[in-house]
Amino acid sequence: MRVGILEDDNELRQTLSLWLQQEGYSVDSEQSVAGFFHLIRKNRPDLVILDWNLPESSGLEVLSWIRAEYGYGIGVVFSTARSAQADVVQALKAGADEYLKKPLSREETLARVEALKRRIVGRKSVAIEEFGPYQLDVTRKNLFLNGEPLQLTRKEFDLALYLFQNHDVLVRRDQVLAAVWGQNGNIATRTVDNHVSRLRRKLKTETTGWRLNAIYQQGYRLTSPIE
Repeated sequence: MRVGILEDDNELRQTLSLWLQQEGYSVDSEQSVAGFFHLIRKNRPDLVILDWNLPESSGLEVLSWIRAEYGYGIGVVFSTARSAQADVVQALKAGADEYLKKPLSREETLARVEALKRRIVGRKSVAIEEFGPYQLDVTRKNLFLNGEPLQLTRKEFDLALYLFQNHDVLVRRDQVLAAVWGQNGNIATRTVDNHVSRLRRKLKTETTGWRLNAIYQQGYRLTSPIE
């Protein structure tokens, strides 16, 4: 399992990395927000440990970015000196999975990471996700419409899964590139446009009430039928 760390304190960042590596985790760490964003896009981690107070940003803003880009596909542990109950509640409501209060102890840190690891494995073990008439077999990367298999490439399935998991939400092209292709959103490409066009035809949206639209200069939206 891969863990990403965003911590501007060099000594603490190195200590956290050592603790996790000793337990067999693959670890990537960064001290800057920009570097951390690049890290996630390049080596998407299973979970991350975020510092709250950062020189150029807030851990809450980073958390918001992660949830917007990847939903709950990445587990998030907050690591902070803030210990007030209101701070804990704020972080959890913002989408954090775990909360560590500084100074950190090795035992509690590893225990909370292990607990989150079990929950992440549980999330990923859910083999079938259903969205109306569509069923997505996440394990085998197969998509069915009313029980009948649709012929999708691997990337088309990954794109479909991302769009269904974010249905009724406008997603930007750079978000799709990062989530599905792991590329920097600034890369000039029509890859997403072409895949969306093919996916729309294969999903047979005209028969199901779902709509997959490209929003000019904004992104894409997969819209569920109005009940």
